[in-house]
Amino acid sequence: MSSEKVAQSYELYCLKCRKKTVHYPIMIVQNGRKVPKIEVLPNGQKVVRVSCSICGTRNIKFLSAKGLKPVSAVIGQKRKRKKIDDDELERIYKVCRDLGVYKASTVLNIPVRTLYRYLKKYEEKQKADIVYIAEEFSSPKRHQEFIAWLKNQTSTWKDVLSFIKKVWLEVWNKKHLDLLTEDDIIKARNYINENYKKSKFNRLVALRYLIRFGFGKPEWLERHLKTKGTKGKPKIPPFLKLRGFYENTLPYIIQDFYNLPDLELKVIFLLKMYSGIRTGKANEERGLWGIRVGEGKSYVYLHNGDILIHVFEKFKEEWDIQYLPKRVWVLIRELARQRRHGEYLIQNTTPEKAIKILRKIFAKHGIEYKVDLHTLRKIALSLYYIAGVGLEDAVDINVGWTTIQTAKDHYKGLKGLALSRKEREELVKKLDLEHLRKLSWVLD
Repeated sequence: MSSEKVAQSYELYCLKCRKKTVHYPIMIVQNGRKVPKIEVLPNGQKVVRVSCSICGTRNIKFLSAKGLKPVSAVIGQKRKRKKIDDDELERIYKVCRDLGVYKASTVLNIPVRTLYRYLKKYEEKQKADIVYIAEEFSSPKRHQEFIAWLKNQTSTWKDVLSFIKKVWLEVWNKKHLDLLTEDDIIKARNYINENYKKSKFNRLVALRYLIRFGFGKPEWLERHLKTKGTKGKPKIPPFLKLRGFYENTLPYIIQDFYNLPDLELKVIFLLKMYSGIRTGKANEERGLWGIRVGEGKSYVYLHNGDILIHVFEKFKEEWDIQYLPKRVWVLIRELARQRRHGEYLIQNTTPEKAIKILRKIFAKHGIEYKVDLHTLRKIALSLYYIAGVGLEDAVDINVGWTTIQTAKDHYKGLKGLALSRKEREELVKKLDLEHLRKLSWVLD
């Protein structure tokens, strides 16, 4: 050891990639001894300048770790990997199989990355396609492909994945998903019928994602995983049944929508609230996020000052949006002109981001209810009721309802508002509903 060159190293955090590694910073002489050259940021943080060995960024600042404690290191010496025998390898595999990779990492005190290396080595020795366990119920590559696909299908992908894993553990006994049989699907269906009577629809949809991705046979969807008749009645948010919401709260919420600095957000909130358009998906050219300029299944079309919005919706429905306030048409036209032909109307905002902003706006006005973008579709139907639009017309205009029962139940829930003709007139002015006057059986 005496012949080796020893250097003073320090554990430092990279301000860019946020990773902690050992570094050899620039040294200066102070009081006759070498110390790291330290800079002090305006916020008081102490940093040194080195090149990051992880992200490769040069001459960037690294946040010191707890007083810049030194770490002994030998220059040029490589860290040796610990060798493990076959018995130890099999023990590690069994722990991972029973507990899952992440829990096993804590129990065995072995980094997750190292565990995956051991598991891969074990797999090669066994020459078999093994199940890694609770976190990964298929081969690692297939599992990651499924998660990536699921993220593009639903915003609740974490809940879907969690339920699938539960079925995999409790019903299928950790069976490899590529080996699923029709009997396994029947068992899962019976498990849902017995344990999830109130949320049967969502649970069946979760299993349908599994089959749609490629685990199992497509015919099982219609044979065992039909969702028709399993969905409960849509709930009306309680604040929509209160007259004060429409008289004293909604006008200010609408004004906040117009005051947003982002034009995309203005269009998202106002178009959904006045037309009832669904959120949709860009890759399917469906709903609001699927609208393109000038072409596509869903499109906004401009010609000589006129504007048309055609929407392709779920269940292969198609709707033309025709009834909107003049101010909303102006905003949509402005946004469409910023896009090239064929581009998506909504480009910079995700549904998740829009929901966060929407909840902040509602919370600002005292509504802590967990609203989402679909809440705006329910508000649209409420506005039709306030303006006196008949139920038959309400289900047919803008993005309506193929089944009248859903809208009928909503109208029934709003009867408690007991609005007089005069009160409706006042709300039409407050909520900018003049475009619905010609459809009203109360106001005309």
